[in-house]
Amino acid sequence: MAVQGSVETMDPPKSPLRDALPATEGHQVAPPRGDTVDVGQQPCAGRGLLSAKLDNLTPLEIGSGGASMAGAHHEPGSAHDSEEHADDFHFASLQSPQIKPSRDPYVFQKHSPGKGSPGKGPGKICRSHSMMDMEKMSLVEADDETSSQSSAEEPPAVAGKVYVLEHTTGTVKEDGGAHVGQGAATSKGMRRSHSTLDVHVVSDSEVDEAEEPITLPPERKPGEHLLVVLDMDHTMVGNLVALSDRDNVESNIDWDYWPEDREKGLAVEAILPYLQRGMLRPGLIAALTAMRDIGATVVVYTHSEYRWAVKVCAAMEQMVGFKFVFKLFSRQDCRDGHPSFLAKKSLEYVVDRLKEEDGLAWASVDTAIMFDDDKNALYAGEVGRLVVVPSYDYWEPCQWDEVITEDLLARNSDDVVDLVRRTVIDWGVAPPSYGKPEEERSAEEREMDEKWKTQRDKKRSILMNYNKVSKLDRLWANVKTALTQVAYFDQEHMEAFPDKVRKAIE
Repeated sequence: MAVQGSVETMDPPKSPLRDALPATEGHQVAPPRGDTVDVGQQPCAGRGLLSAKLDNLTPLEIGSGGASMAGAHHEPGSAHDSEEHADDFHFASLQSPQIKPSRDPYVFQKHSPGKGSPGKGPGKICRSHSMMDMEKMSLVEADDETSSQSSAEEPPAVAGKVYVLEHTTGTVKEDGGAHVGQGAATSKGMRRSHSTLDVHVVSDSEVDEAEEPITLPPERKPGEHLLVVLDMDHTMVGNLVALSDRDNVESNIDWDYWPEDREKGLAVEAILPYLQRGMLRPGLIAALTAMRDIGATVVVYTHSEYRWAVKVCAAMEQMVGFKFVFKLFSRQDCRDGHPSFLAKKSLEYVVDRLKEEDGLAWASVDTAIMFDDDKNALYAGEVGRLVVVPSYDYWEPCQWDEVITEDLLARNSDDVVDLVRRTVIDWGVAPPSYGKPEEERSAEEREMDEKWKTQRDKKRSILMNYNKVSKLDRLWANVKTALTQVAYFDQEHMEAFPDKVRKAIE
């Protein structure tokens, strides 16, 4: 179904927006991670208190006939496979050509880097392909494992019709933001894998001596041939699933009626306050400023869909205060759109695109550095360029039904209402009997709804407690230290730089 309307946003500083983005499809979900902090602890060194707390929660099953069976199909061996999600349960769904996101107004034009950046030329955040289908996962949590029948009966398959929207964020972990999903036909519990924050404080004895300064011509910068590739979710920002879910359900449904005075989806200015409150990883602004000062080229390579990722990048640039994204690579630039990739992402692909489309003849896999919280993001031949960072899991709720009220649903067709109902139940953001009149709910359904609410509140409390220690994260502060210790990024220094950064963040 075609999406109506578009999102108006505030232009980021020095980043003219360009229209006419192609349509994309689908949307995605993510489970929670992150927890207590031990100063000096190695990144990803343990599961922590949060993991232990979540292990004490038991699956909430809605029954094999529930709406949860309408989730997105997960292809074995696809880009979604990783050690991190090895034990997750995936659901099959029908794909529909009717679900078509709107044209996205957020396209950025990079300013020319000037004489001192030969070969760079004007670049832009640009879309490569339409978005592919993405995996769906639901959280299964409650106080007991008693299975009950959901009110959302699984309808017969109808060609060309979709029953549940997919999520659009790039990293779907165990919770996705206090979502309480369905276990469907299995009561298999989630595998906990919560990494710790990087709060290592580098002492003077651990810091390498800065190299002697090198005198360069006025037009040259020491890192003008350094390519920095940044993952987005859980690397630059925290857990955005709650925000993307609202954006998804508002903008990816062909509403019969929508209030004229309300935009569909989240605008950039609506995302910005979340970044300001803590969703942007601490120290990132200073690290990006250091990259800009040395003349490095920064690209974002995310597993999120382009239409969502471009909004997040625009909001980050507004908060940072300058344009830093030379080019945006999204889900279709991962193995989802390139089955021949040997891992979820490919640095060789990024380098080839920069050479062919942006004139960066100097770009090379051997001298690039990539930051990602997924240790399996690159294949073995490129993993030497990957710096695996601790997952940053700051989370906040975002009310998905602020605009989608009962009155609004009453003014839309039964098909639209059914799609909304099945989607939000499957995502775990609404109780199992959502959409059913209170007087028609059985005692068993009321009991399941109460268990859902209890489980949601427990998860939210755990995630919000994590936020209290998120400000201690030192990842990007330590990366900045490593950047400023290199006087000039020649071939030798760029090849050795990932090892230097790993030492700095240990």
